Amino acid sequence: MKRAKVVEEKSAHFKSYKYNIVPLNFPGSAEPVVELPEIKSAMDAIRNIDGLPKPHMSSMHREGKSIWDLLDWLSLAFGFQKSNVENQRENMVLLLANISTRTSGQEGHPLVNTVNDLWEKIFGNYESWCRYLHVSSRIMIKYDDTELKKQQLMLLHIGLYLLIWGEASNVRFMPECLCYIFHHMAKQLNQMVEESYFQPPPGFEAEGSFLNIVIEPIYKVLQKESQRSKGGTAGHSSWRNYDDLNEQFWSEKCFMKLGWPWDLSADFFHQEGRSARKPKTNFVEVRTFLHLFRSFNRMWIFFTLAFQAMLIVSWSSSGSLSGIADATVFRSVLSVFITAALLNFIKVTLDILLTFQAWGSMEWTQILRYLLKFFVAIAWIIILPVTYSSSIKSPSGAGKLLNSLTWNWYNQSVYNFAIIIYMIPNILSALLFLLPQLQNIMERSNWRAVILLMWWIQPRLYIARGMHEDIFSIFK
Repeated sequence: MKRAKVVEEKSAHFKSYKYNIVPLNFPGSAEPVVELPEIKSAMDAIRNIDGLPKPHMSSMHREGKSIWDLLDWLSLAFGFQKSNVENQRENMVLLLANISTRTSGQEGHPLVNTVNDLWEKIFGNYESWCRYLHVSSRIMIKYDDTELKKQQLMLLHIGLYLLIWGEASNVRFMPECLCYIFHHMAKQLNQMVEESYFQPPPGFEAEGSFLNIVIEPIYKVLQKESQRSKGGTAGHSSWRNYDDLNEQFWSEKCFMKLGWPWDLSADFFHQEGRSARKPKTNFVEVRTFLHLFRSFNRMWIFFTLAFQAMLIVSWSSSGSLSGIADATVFRSVLSVFITAALLNFIKVTLDILLTFQAWGSMEWTQILRYLLKFFVAIAWIIILPVTYSSSIKSPSGAGKLLNSLTWNWYNQSVYNFAIIIYMIPNILSALLFLLPQLQNIMERSNWRAVILLMWWIQPRLYIARGMHEDIFSIFK
């Protein structure tokens, strides 16, 4: 009965104050959880607003707000909702307290290191996104600042991102879109801090303006695309899902097309007619049995070439594998490269046909890659048969190939040279397959020379880069 009475008293005490886990800023006596050193340290850090530009008193009176911590300051600067601020304040305190608790046994781990740990976890994807697009990060922490100032700036950026995330709703399923939003808002935040002048961006003065100006336009696009999907029964090429919309932010062109605040006249925000082909970014599912060849082309090519080589050897005069030592038989076996070129041409043609519906929104570099592969494939199905026919008129075979290994360039047939050139991309692909760690490094690299080299192999995507299995897993 005593415990029930205590619970009833506590319930009446907390009835007028809303909170989730930690009763921050609770009027009256402090609760035990708030007295924990990790909680108090996190709250003290968030409440440090010294040195920040002061808002105009008129705007504070108009909104009926008081600034108690960094999140209140950000709310007044960008028009975040009060409930979102309260939720993210508690979220931020708990994140910092959890990290402090896990590192409490480590000597020399001050709060600024705790803030840095949280900063690295939250902004890992944003920093990777900036490097991928070759744009400068908006998180500018000056090395000559004091530790307290660095901590305050880090917490400002963390708080800004959490407040964006808190009101993002379904836009949370588009992480690079959140990076784009944060990128522009962080620039505005830095300008206010550096100039020591509090001036909210135009249109962001009132509470809820961030939701109306930034999130609502994207949410309406998501809503329209959801209606076009007809409950998931419409074809994938007729509507855009979260991934398709998110891929718009994988290119530096998004800065020019979408602007800030949003350019609502951009194609991204407009619904096309039902008869028009809806642009997809990199993939449009086309249901056809031709995928059996396209998806497993290496297997079919290997089976076809192996069957052709075995057929040539079995129909030779000896009828055994030793017959390949004969110059005439060996020259006939080399014709498998002509078949390989023909099968590769079929594969490249299927690539174009089965991705054609995505060309409306593909990068021009991807379209150029498809076209170049197509014309290169045509060139090889012309070059290899012509050079092969010319090699038949002159001595050829195993002896002549051996001369090529000793760099006897004068006696080398043109066909053998053509084979070597034709096999260079395949040899590089095999090398990357046998060295997956090297391929992972090259795919994650943002060097333009490496990007150009990898561009020929596959389209450059932001996600799933450098996720190949290690060599031991491959040979299991």
